[in-house]
Amino acid sequence: MYNIQIVGAGYVGAEIARFFKAKGQKVSAIIKTEARREVFEKEGILPVAADLTRIETLDKIPPAHFIVLCPAPSERDEQGYRRIYSEGIGNFLESQRKRPRPHLIVYLSSASVWADRGGDWVDESSAPDPDNVKSKILLDAEDELLGSGFPVVIFRLAGIYGPGRNRLSAFKEARQPPARQDHYMNMIHRDDIVNAVPLIFKKAKEGSIYLGVDDEPVLHSEFSGWLSKRLGRTDPFLREEQGPPAGKRCSNRRLKELDFKFQYPTYREGYEALIRQEL
Repeated sequence: MYNIQIVGAGYVGAEIARFFKAKGQKVSAIIKTEARREVFEKEGILPVAADLTRIETLDKIPPAHFIVLCPAPSERDEQGYRRIYSEGIGNFLESQRKRPRPHLIVYLSSASVWADRGGDWVDESSAPDPDNVKSKILLDAEDELLGSGFPVVIFRLAGIYGPGRNRLSAFKEARQPPARQDHYMNMIHRDDIVNAVPLIFKKAKEGSIYLGVDDEPVLHSEFSGWLSKRLGRTDPFLREEQGPPAGKRCSNRRLKELDFKFQYPTYREGYEALIRQEL
């Protein structure tokens, strides 16, 4: 039995905790407040209230063999990002030095460290080029972890969706202002993130980076049209087609080299499941 620790048990982290608990592992979930303590306790997951921005609260965090680091800021502005991804991760690493060395830390980062590439493909060998301060903060957090001396793998995610977090509610008859330019969407279902983590624990090379995206980057116009048709509704997203599409297309080749099999290889399979569950 391994000790698995989830630092930031939110939308994705809580499901990762449940996955490993179902596999018979000992799981702890680091939570910022006591609000979810009872839920995790009922599921057999050890909740530990600790605030990454207050280093004095981190002494209570137990040691772990494997750690998934996926904190999220309370505020989505620059200051909120700096508190969590600069100060908070720095505090976590400092406190971690007081404990036995983990086998691996997997940090859930973001594909936003790449800016608009005009629809070009990117993969883990593509140099990051963040175009806003929050993306730069996320990249700096990656660099701090990779240079920490701990065994770390970076898992960059894009377009997380799943039960309770998707675009179904937006597809109503009311139309929206036209988009100036079409753009590529890179997505991954929450459950595929969860299923990838144990494989990364087992097979990933320390210091490596993996992209967490499904098989098919899709133009926003194509996705909008497909989902509207599937729901039998009018496409609510008017477009003004002007020039080539924006965005980037992210490759999952390296993740697949770990022999990972997607449960939802494209948005079609993922949204078909959500339609059955939620509508």
